[in-house]
Amino acid sequence: MLNEILTILKADSELYSLLGATVSDSKIYMNQGKAETCISYKYSIISSDGIKAQSKLEMNCISPDYGKAESILSRVKQLLITVGNKQLNNDILNVALNGGGSLFIEETKQHIIKAYFILSIRERMI
Repeated sequence: MLNEILTILKADSELYSLLGATVSDSKIYMNQGKAETCISYKYSIISSDGIKAQSKLEMNCISPDYGKAESILSRVKQLLITVGNKQLNNDILNVALNGGGSLFIEETKQHIIKAYFILSIRERMI
C-alpha cells in the first residue's frame, strides 16, 4: 500500500515542483527529512481483520518557508484524500485526514507541518 501512495506522490509534477525534486531525488524520505524542503513520512498498520485493514500515514511537510510547507501539504491532501464513495485505487478504499499540527525548529529554521492520514485498505487474506 505504501508503495502505491508513494507512486501517486512521485508522479505529480506540481508536488515535484514545490519540493524542488529531481529524477534522482524525489525529496520524499522515510522517517527523517534529508533536505531543506522535503516530505518525510512514517507508515504503520493500525488494525486488520483479514478483510479490511486500517493504517496510519504520518506526513511531515518541511520547509524554511511556512507558506511553502502549507502548499506542499495542500497538494498532498488533494492527491490522497478520497471524497464520498471514491476510492483512491482498487486496494485503498478510503483516505481521510485525522489530525496534524505544526512546529518550528529554531536550530534549523524549518517549519514542519504534520498531517495524519488514515487509510482503509482492502485485504486479500488467503
